Amino acid sequence: MTKIQIKWLGLFGLITMALLLLYPSVTWYYGMDAEERAKAEALRERPKWLVNLGLDLKGGTHMVMELDVEKLDKSIPRPRACSRPSRSSATASTSSASPSL
Repeated sequence: MTKIQIKWLGLFGLITMALLLLYPSVTWYYGMDAEERAKAEALRERPKWLVNLGLDLKGGTHMVMELDVEKLDKSIPRPRACSRPSRSSATASTSSASPSL
């Protein structure tokens, strides 16, 4: 066997091994309904060789931002402090050469 054939055989072996190790995860996440999977997870009947999906692959996260009004500076009027600048005014003020106040 030549050196290039050994490299191709090794590459083919690695790809085959990766596919065999990923097969339980693919059948678990894509081969079942969400209800069946939730029931199986509740009963702790999860396969051992399962790749755990991170938050980005499970659907992301949800973040809520709140403003603590009591900690605002008293010198700034409340409606002005709580208002959100529009995108057009924010980009116009940052793109102009001289600041306008």
